[in-house]
Amino acid sequence: MKDYHFENDDKEFDTTIRLDHINEKVKELEQNQTDEDDLGDKDEFLKAFESEKFEDPLPVQPAEEPVTFVTREPRKQPVYDGGEPPRGPKDEELKEDEPFWNKKTIGLITIAAIVVLGICFGIVKMVFFSNPLDKAADAAPMLVTDVLDGEELLVYDINEAKQKTVNLTPETVVYNEDEVQIQPDVIQMGDLLMIQMDQDGEFAVTISYDESIKKEEITGLKADTSVKELQGEDRSFAYDKKTIFYYDGEEIRPEDIESCDVLEISGIGDVVWSVKVLEYHGYITVENTQNIKTAPLHWMRKNLCPSAMWKKSL
Repeated sequence: MKDYHFENDDKEFDTTIRLDHINEKVKELEQNQTDEDDLGDKDEFLKAFESEKFEDPLPVQPAEEPVTFVTREPRKQPVYDGGEPPRGPKDEELKEDEPFWNKKTIGLITIAAIVVLGICFGIVKMVFFSNPLDKAADAAPMLVTDVLDGEELLVYDINEAKQKTVNLTPETVVYNEDEVQIQPDVIQMGDLLMIQMDQDGEFAVTISYDESIKKEEITGLKADTSVKELQGEDRSFAYDKKTIFYYDGEEIRPEDIESCDVLEISGIGDVVWSVKVLEYHGYITVENTQNIKTAPLHWMRKNLCPSAMWKKSL
C-alpha cells in the first residue's frame, strides 16, 4: 500500500502512516460510533482518493488589456484671405541649385582680381619706379667746377670741403627742379647739385637740382672782395673762396661784376656758391688814343652802365 505523510502543526512532515493502519483506526471509530455518518461510504471515498491524480496546475495566463479605440475628428483646413496661404520669408524659400559660374561668383572673382592687380602694381611701382630722391637722405651738396666728359664730373664737396671726382654710370638718374628725369649732358660748370653717391663713394646714384638749393635771379649787386660779399642797396649775400663766378661758360672774377648785371645766384643756407651772369654790362676799348683829339662818345654811354669799364690800349 502507499505511504502518506501528514503534516504536523509546525507545517513539517510527520511520521509516515500506512493505509492499513488507517483502516484499523477507522474500524475502531465505526465500532465506537453510535450514529450513522452522513458522509457516505468510507471505502468509496478511499477508492476515489487513491484514484485521484495530482498534477501541476496550469500556469495562469495574464489577462489581456482591453483594446480601446479612439475616434478622432478630421483636421480642419485653414481658410486664407484670397484663397492662397501666406508665403514665408524669401530667405526660407527653397532655391534651386545655381551653377558655380553665376553672376555673383564672377563679380566676386573680378573684384578679387582687381585687388590683387592693385597690390602687384603697387609693389612693382615701389621697386622699379620709386623716386630715388626719396632714398637720397645721404645726398650732399656739390658744386660742379668742371665737366671732364659725359661720364665724369669734377666737383667741390661742400660738406667735406674738398675737391673730388664723381663718376656717372648708365644707372645714374638726373632730375631737374621739377623732379623730372633729364639727361646727364645738361650738367654744366657752376651747377650746384645734390648728389647721392654709392656705398663706396665712387659712383653717383642720383643727381638732382634739389629744391633745398636756393636759386634767385637778381640785379643791383656788386662784389666786395675784402669781406667776400655781394652787396646791394638793401641786401647782401656772403660767398666763399670756392664760389664760382662765370659768364657764357667762362669763369670771371668777382670784381668784374657791376651793379647793372643780371645775376643768377645759387646757394646753400646763407652762402652763395654759384654766380652766373645772365646779362653782362658792356665796355668800350679805345685804341690809337694819340690820334683822337675829340671823341664825341657821350652817345655811346647811354647803353652802358654808369660805372662801365673803359679799356685803353696803349
